[in-house]
Amino acid sequence: MNHSAPATSGENRSGFAWARAVIWLYVGVIWFGTQPLANHGYKRWQVWELTPTLLMDHLFSTDDPAQPPRLSGWQYFPERIDLLAIAGAILVFAAAAGRLALRLVFRPKASEEPFVGLERHYWSLVVGLALWGTGTLLLGLAGFLHTNLFWVVGVGLVIGEGVATWREPRGDQPSRRPRLTRGSVGMLLVLAPFLLAMLLGSLQPPNDFDVKEYHLGGAKEFFQQGHVGFLAHDVYTSFPFLTEMLCLSGMVLRGDWYRGALAGQAVLAAFAPLTAIGLYLAARRWWGETTFPESRSPEVVAWAAVLVHLTCPWIYRISIIAYAEGGLACYLLAAFIGVLRAMEGPDPTTIRRWSLITGLAAGAAAGCKYPGVLTVVIPAAVTLFGSRVWTKTGDGHRPLRAAMGDLVAFAFGGLVTFGPWLAKNLYETGNPVYPLLFGLFGGRDWDAASHAKWQQGHPLPRFASISQWGRDTLDRLGDVFLGSDWQSALYLALGPAVVMAMLRTKVGIARRGLGLAVAYAVYLFVTWQLLTHRIDRFWVPM
Repeated sequence: MNHSAPATSGENRSGFAWARAVIWLYVGVIWFGTQPLANHGYKRWQVWELTPTLLMDHLFSTDDPAQPPRLSGWQYFPERIDLLAIAGAILVFAAAAGRLALRLVFRPKASEEPFVGLERHYWSLVVGLALWGTGTLLLGLAGFLHTNLFWVVGVGLVIGEGVATWREPRGDQPSRRPRLTRGSVGMLLVLAPFLLAMLLGSLQPPNDFDVKEYHLGGAKEFFQQGHVGFLAHDVYTSFPFLTEMLCLSGMVLRGDWYRGALAGQAVLAAFAPLTAIGLYLAARRWWGETTFPESRSPEVVAWAAVLVHLTCPWIYRISIIAYAEGGLACYLLAAFIGVLRAMEGPDPTTIRRWSLITGLAAGAAAGCKYPGVLTVVIPAAVTLFGSRVWTKTGDGHRPLRAAMGDLVAFAFGGLVTFGPWLAKNLYETGNPVYPLLFGLFGGRDWDAASHAKWQQGHPLPRFASISQWGRDTLDRLGDVFLGSDWQSALYLALGPAVVMAMLRTKVGIARRGLGLAVAYAVYLFVTWQLLTHRIDRFWVPM
């Protein structure tokens, strides 16, 4: 009887866990499904009624031979093959650049090999896309937007990484390839339609005004004039343009601005699955076993995180449009993971190196758009510094000097990916964050009237009283979680699970990580609510 008691207790815990999951999913999905879409007259559940008809109409064409041919369909897919080839080349070149950079940072004498299996590919692409975009900027500033040069640089990176891989000692590095269990294969099949929709949607011509005006329009002008420079008629092209540089590199490699722009959009769509891989790795590393002991393996929690992310309509929307939020979300998560890796570092050298990588990711987030300074750079730096200062050493002292060193490494990494944008604006306009902070730095072709017009078009919220602020905050919370047409029921349904997991987790880094995640989400909402002009897609990274 003594032997059977633990099993019964485990079964009871498992049963309660499933009961909680069913209740949360039921409440989230049913209640959420009855809410009306903000921009349409339908309830959310009514969209499912239309889904079979839409799928039959678009996936299985029944064109009448007597009618003109349809303007869309699988028969046109071969026209996109060259776009996929260019996008694939950029991703391969970026991965090679990232892996070479990681070799430089985490040298063979490092105390541990931080990247094994899927982690190596994830961090190679995260770092590599930031470096490839930054490199495109530097070559563009020098006037070297030449097709042959870009191909030579890209192929050279691949050859260099290939040689480095060939020279690696065999058998020294551990291999943790994810096991393709039946559950994993089934989840991949569930996610395949969402990924396919993102990919195919990204290969379509853009319709959004912002995209045509400056996200791709600015990159087009840089390509046509042969260099990256100040465009007096379009102030938005002086923003950090990291994701747009990926599109510009597609234009250069393709030798055509239009086809290259579509290939660049496919590269930007890759940020969604790349972010999903980061979620998978983080959930599996810290929370799969320690936080949800009822689950059979850490894969359950990891795949749940991927499912929630990739099935969210917002992720689809920002993946098919050349906006910066997909890249910003990817680098926000990478910086968050980097902070946790630094916090659990076994020695000062490893912590210093992770601080550098975290700074590079945070700088890339700011390089996607200015709000990244507020939403990624500042909280990542504060958390890194604070966690180091408040950690006592063996002799009871708090390592302030070590924390300052880590902060310097973080700043250096940030300057690699964000510094060129600041330097570009400082040289061209006299204002490193042009057109922001006009009262402090001024700016070329910018005056008080222009600044006032800008402030009117990008107003910060103002409240007459605390009660008005409270009501507005509740309204905005409703917009974020319920009112958006692009929100997912899974966030609402599984949110309580995260809070419960945080309360019952006792393992150090896992508990601290969940606490930081919840606090970070609150911080992101508050900064979006109070310090931005509150466009809905701005809170997508949250």
